[in-house]
Amino acid sequence: MGWIQSLITKLQNLLKSEPEIEGISINELKDWLSNKSKEIISSTNFKVKEYTQKLKEKRWLLECYLDEWSKKISSEQVQRIFRNTREVLEEIVFSNENLGTIIVVNSKLKGRIDELIQEIEETDFSHNFTFLLKEDEKVIVSVNPLLKELVELEGIRDSFERTVTKSGLRKIETIVNKVSKLQDLMTQVEELRFQVQHKKNRLRSTNSIRQQKESELQLLRDDEKYASLKAVEAKRTKLEDSLENQKQAILEFFEDLKPLLEQYGRFEDNGMVKFYLENAYDTFIRDDGLTIIHILRHCKAALLENKFDLSAEEAETAFSKLKNMEVVKKWQRDDFLFKRELEQLGKRSEEKEFFFKVDEIKYRLNHFIEQEEKIYEETAVVETQENDLSEEISRTKDLLENLISISLNKRIEIVN
Repeated sequence: MGWIQSLITKLQNLLKSEPEIEGISINELKDWLSNKSKEIISSTNFKVKEYTQKLKEKRWLLECYLDEWSKKISSEQVQRIFRNTREVLEEIVFSNENLGTIIVVNSKLKGRIDELIQEIEETDFSHNFTFLLKEDEKVIVSVNPLLKELVELEGIRDSFERTVTKSGLRKIETIVNKVSKLQDLMTQVEELRFQVQHKKNRLRSTNSIRQQKESELQLLRDDEKYASLKAVEAKRTKLEDSLENQKQAILEFFEDLKPLLEQYGRFEDNGMVKFYLENAYDTFIRDDGLTIIHILRHCKAALLENKFDLSAEEAETAFSKLKNMEVVKKWQRDDFLFKRELEQLGKRSEEKEFFFKVDEIKYRLNHFIEQEEKIYEETAVVETQENDLSEEISRTKDLLENLISISLNKRIEIVN
């Protein structure tokens, strides 16, 4: 039975060795990481003074070389490389020897030195550099001296960078950037939640008003007046349609007679013909005595006597219309009757007031229906954005917790 006890003991020890999960608020996470950074800094020898001294010495040496070499060059290409080199060297300045400041300078230098080395390697200057050397150096020096100094400068920088990376500070820097991203995401999602809530409140308010307007409209439709007044409205619509159809018929009638009337107007100086040619319908409405009937009879007689120079088709069309010219009298009579009926319908103030009220409620109801649909669609869009961001926050939290577990050997749970 001893082996069973031994197995139980091992399992208990294994369970005890599992690190506890620490809950850390997102707002406290950066402070927690800052404390971890301080622990690393206090336990790691970064040799800051040694590193900054090496950089300063290399800067001073390179500036001396550049001063000396500048006297020997005339090439604009090499002068540009020297200017760019001086700009890189100007990055090597420390307001203080704080580790954070030095790490920032170190990061800036990497990109600048790499770019400068690449610039030199892509020019003839990378191998045509003997003009920089003294006579005794030309035999023994096989590497571009500026390139050599920059590679050494990069070596100093890289050595310090490896120390920083090995310490874990770069990992914490990465984690801090992720924390900043997470905080930004959480701020965005809170703004979206506020928008969603605001839009839902508007949606409820709009829905309530829509229902109120529907009730008001239904009350009017249930009123006894509605059916009779609706019949009046239908009659008015029918009269207006009849007037419009008759207008089109009048315009078509005189359009077909246009070639004939144009020629008639040339040999019979009649102002009325000119008015009919310019605006047939308006002239017809003003022609109370139907002067046009007299004119059309003259035209018909002249047409039968072949006094018009018309094509066969124009003559046939004109004759067909003139044969039916008495319809003009009917149009005048119908126009009078339609308009009189419309006028009588329009005098019923009760109907006007009632339907004005109905139309107003319909208008407002349609407005709130459109508003409701618009707000609903906007809410759906914002809710989708909120859900997408919430999922991204969840993924970012998991990533951060895993990063901290792997990089800092600490199991945490990020809480809001």
